[in-house]
Amino acid sequence: MIITNIFSGMGDQMSHFASGLSFAKRLNTELLIDNYSGLCNKFRPYCLWCFPNITERQATLKEIWKICPGRAVSNYISRKPVHKYNIFKRLIRKMIRVSGLIEKGYFIGEKRSVDLISRLHQNAEISADEIKELPGDIYLNGTFYEWDINELIKHKFKFDEKLFNHPDYNKIISCNSVAFHIRRGDKVNSKFTYSNVNYIKSSVNKMLELTSDPEFFVFSDDLEWCKKNLPEMFHDLKFNFVEGENPPQDMALMTKCKNIIKGPSNFSIWAAELNENPDVILISPAKYFMKDVDASGDIGLEVERRSI
Repeated sequence: MIITNIFSGMGDQMSHFASGLSFAKRLNTELLIDNYSGLCNKFRPYCLWCFPNITERQATLKEIWKICPGRAVSNYISRKPVHKYNIFKRLIRKMIRVSGLIEKGYFIGEKRSVDLISRLHQNAEISADEIKELPGDIYLNGTFYEWDINELIKHKFKFDEKLFNHPDYNKIISCNSVAFHIRRGDKVNSKFTYSNVNYIKSSVNKMLELTSDPEFFVFSDDLEWCKKNLPEMFHDLKFNFVEGENPPQDMALMTKCKNIIKGPSNFSIWAAELNENPDVILISPAKYFMKDVDASGDIGLEVERRSI
């Protein structure tokens, strides 16, 4: 049994699921989902509900306890409605970790892996005897497995058709639509921000060079900023600001656009991977990671023409 922790935003949640699914298939074992541990503060909603083909069930507290008791206890406390429990939550979790209770089983975190697991991540050949050395149950806390976007993953990430019930849908599929994803949110006060004016201008201008009569559809977690600033940057362009009901609907509509301008976000990456246009043009930041961005905040751009 493998339990994969689903946390962070929608793009990361999809990566965690894909990682867990690939891991489970490689080891020929069952995959369960923990969609509570990383989302219990309600800051980020669980988004994989939009994929009807994801039928893997939620792991129970008992099953999580079997692998990592500390996380199970933390989950139990978080589910209690009495706010005073929150005061002791971190203290209790720390006490459990110090006591060694967390080691009862196999817990793989971002900074904890052994050589065998590392080789699995790299899709290396693993012998049957080596696989037997793995514990029967594993809890994945992050993305650890390099997976191909294969037919199984595409099948799992098939959107609920109800998400396409949107006023902009018919226009998106009938014109030379360009999905323009602008991520601000948690990036807005960092040097690594997609609101970088140079990138916005250069990516739009590049798309204008590569396509005829493009129609830009803006998807963002800060549409008010976009509505105020994009018309000032591009006086002769008209932008369609898509008012999606939730992140899944935004991504679903992005997959129907003919081309995509991506931001430094897993959300953009997955929208591009699931895009259905065989001749899609993808414009991406050249730099996706904070460590690669200098003080100027310039993230550059790259162009890809993909044949599906």
